[in-house]
Amino acid sequence: MDTELSLTGKELDVLRFLGLSEDNVREAVSYLQDWIRQQPHLPECAVSETKMLWRIWLIRKMSLERTKQTVDMYYSVRNLLPEFFKNRDPVILQEQVLKYVQMIPMPGVTDEFTQTVISRYVGTEDQHYDLNQFIKMAVMIGELLLIDSCSLDFHAVVDLNNYSLGVIKQFTPVILKKIQVLITKAYPLRLKSIQLVNAPAFVDKLVTVLKMVLNPKLFKRIIVHTSGLGSLHDHIHPKYLPLEYGGELGPSQDIWDLWTKDLISKRDWFLEQENISSDEEKRPRETFGPE
Repeated sequence: MDTELSLTGKELDVLRFLGLSEDNVREAVSYLQDWIRQQPHLPECAVSETKMLWRIWLIRKMSLERTKQTVDMYYSVRNLLPEFFKNRDPVILQEQVLKYVQMIPMPGVTDEFTQTVISRYVGTEDQHYDLNQFIKMAVMIGELLLIDSCSLDFHAVVDLNNYSLGVIKQFTPVILKKIQVLITKAYPLRLKSIQLVNAPAFVDKLVTVLKMVLNPKLFKRIIVHTSGLGSLHDHIHPKYLPLEYGGELGPSQDIWDLWTKDLISKRDWFLEQENISSDEEKRPRETFGPE
């Protein structure tokens, strides 16, 4: 194996929860590394991304075939949807994006290794909400979760408190399709639920577009909360939620400030990743390829 496999205590807990051993992980990673070497269109550095490989394998329910499809798409989507993978300097985004929109993974996971992620818009003007920039930032957070988290799936809590009708109109069918490609094919994000909280009266317009675009399995996981947060606690225990949502984890902004610092600390890595993608001219005709 190219990179020594070193698992933390929490990662070993995940393996035990799934009935797996370290040897199972080593065998899967070794197989995937050999497969990558045989793919002339994939970047050579993918072989050394040991943590990413076994994390994808776990989340894809130990299916090597689905893992290969995801790894392939992880690098090819950067060419397919370049607007989300270029100009990702977190220092610049801190002023342009991070002060207005937040994608906050909560510390801790449930006994089943489910993690809660809070999405908030804290701006007050429509022009401060740029959906493309928000997706770019969310992808960056997703990349950190893929490498650093031990979660197997997620509750996504989308706070619509400051969403005007003008903001909602940015969620066009075209961009929602792009989001679906990202979260179902390029990134192994298993969404246990999508909780829409503080929903405005016109939330039905957003739900209608979501139903048109999202696959039925994903759409069925959407739960709308129009009055109060009590019903949210029926799905997510307060100990996995921040203060603003009746939770026990402290203020959302404090948690987001830590994530912002983490993004900035990995600035060099994000800038380097802008030059790493599949080379479609070298893709063998029989491989998956972007749809």
